[in-house]
Amino acid sequence: MLDDRDVWWRLLTLSTGVWAFVGAWGLLVLAFRRGSRRFLPPLAAAWISSGMLFSYNLFSAIRPDSQYSPEYPLARVLTTEAGIILGLMMGIIILLVLHDRRRALRGELI
Repeated sequence: MLDDRDVWWRLLTLSTGVWAFVGAWGLLVLAFRRGSRRFLPPLAAAWISSGMLFSYNLFSAIRPDSQYSPEYPLARVLTTEAGIILGLMMGIIILLVLHDRRRALRGELI
């Protein structure tokens, strides 16, 4: 099944996987590391990864000239929908982390 793939498919798959791992790293650092040191790199990595996963998978789901893929149609639909949902969830988590940090800097309690 993988013999039918060209170099561009492999590069795109590698890029998507790398961005997914970078986004997961960024979210873990944002969620569990305290303090304001080195806050911007994980935030930027998670934000870019979130946008890439959401937008690329949404584009793949709604474009009318979808390319032929040798995967089973159900597997393609499930991975595309999972990418959309995970990208959106990553964006929401980033917004929640930013909100909590803002409240913590102001010294507000619940």
